[in-house]
Amino acid sequence: ITLIVPSTLAESTVRDVTADLVAYFRTYFNRRDLALSIRVEKRADAEAPAATRSGPVTDKEKLLHMQQSNEALKTLWERLGLSLETDA
Repeated sequence: ITLIVPSTLAESTVRDVTADLVAYFRTYFNRRDLALSIRVEKRADAEAPAATRSGPVTDKEKLLHMQQSNEALKTLWERLGLSLETDA
C-alpha cells in the first residue's frame, strides 16, 4: 500500500497512526507480506510563497474594520461611550 502525502508533517502523522491499521489489514487479507510506504509529494502551489495579508493587522485596525462591517457593533460602541485612544 502506498500513501502519497503533501508534507513531511503529514508523513509523520500517518506513520504514527497506521501501525495498527497495517497489522489489521495483514490479518484481514491474510497477507503477511503487506507493507505500507509513504511518499511525500509536494505540489507546486504549496511551494509558492504565501500571499501577504491585506486585512487589518493592528488591534486598532481590527476594531475599526469590525465597526465598519457591523453596524450593530458601531451602535454598541456609541451607547457605551467607547472610543479608540486616537478618537478621544
